[in-house]
Amino acid sequence: MNGEHGRERPSSGKAVSWNDLPAELVACIVSELDPASRTSFASTSTHSFWDIMLAKGAHYKVTSSAQLPCLAGSISTYPRSHSYFTGTIKVDTEEITMDTADACTLADVFASTTTSDLVTTCFRSSVLRPYINSIVLQDSHFDGLIRIPSDMVRLRKIDGCRCESRPAANWLPKSLRTNVEELVGFRLLHRVPPDMSNLQRINVSGCTNLVSDWLPKSSREKVVEIDVSNSSARRIPPDLMFLRDLNVSGCTDLPHTWLPMSRRGRIETLNISGTGLKRIPPDLLRLRTLDMTGCPLLYDWLPQSSKGSLANLITGSTRRHPHLAQGMVLQYIDGRALDRAAREKLRRYGADSPFDLFEAARQS
Repeated sequence: MNGEHGRERPSSGKAVSWNDLPAELVACIVSELDPASRTSFASTSTHSFWDIMLAKGAHYKVTSSAQLPCLAGSISTYPRSHSYFTGTIKVDTEEITMDTADACTLADVFASTTTSDLVTTCFRSSVLRPYINSIVLQDSHFDGLIRIPSDMVRLRKIDGCRCESRPAANWLPKSLRTNVEELVGFRLLHRVPPDMSNLQRINVSGCTNLVSDWLPKSSREKVVEIDVSNSSARRIPPDLMFLRDLNVSGCTDLPHTWLPMSRRGRIETLNISGTGLKRIPPDLLRLRTLDMTGCPLLYDWLPQSSKGSLANLITGSTRRHPHLAQGMVLQYIDGRALDRAAREKLRRYGADSPFDLFEAARQS
């Protein structure tokens, strides 16, 4: 296309007229265009889906009461003669992100597929699968056991939290493991696959079938975030050199050695709510945010080596609990900012409870 928008249409793929699209979807697209483009497209009905997608200012999110697809994304041009789609497609609870997919091919899929199974169609399409960057998986995507196709070469994020099916023994092909940066586990997941050397974020919340060595050493190297809340995990593996955010909330069977000494000094955010823990582990040198809602903490719950950076404390609004030690540098308690007087009292004298700290500051 060498017209108003200064881009050429790819040579492959047939034109998809917006007349082929549901009227409600077209109305949503047009309503999100800038005024000039809206006027231009209102004057004729012969524009193709391609023209609409490439319209100046067409960065949009479309939705409708009829549960038609929500499409959020952008079209960019690499060489002049080829254009690509990069963005997220949502259909009801399904979600998929495409990375530089051929826009004409994608437009053909939009026009020829019923809205209720659009994401499933993309997942099952050998043409589109290589462009999928992120996907929220559903049981309907599979004909039995969960298996990720080996041609999903750009896959960076796998979200399986909505899957009730059982993953196959080698559900993630070895050829794809080094690509994945974020994994949200299936409910029946036993173990994170090995050799995921670029994995950074792990969420196995609610996975109650995890084995003792649920995170192989070959998949730990770059991990910065772990969420094992309400899962069967009993220990956080060692050798997590870059672990920064850790959530073990709801894990009520944590042993004394649940957090290994190695590299715990990098943790900045820790959620232990609902675990029943009575003390915070020592040597959390960079700990800044701590959620300890519902924990029956002892008087000496916070080791000296873990209090130096703690700025944000979440207690669950238990007014008489816990004791706050002298020298703490807290700035927020349960979302409430400490004023200068409260911070100074805490630094110099400590407080028997957050309530006493706020009360003293109010009376000063």
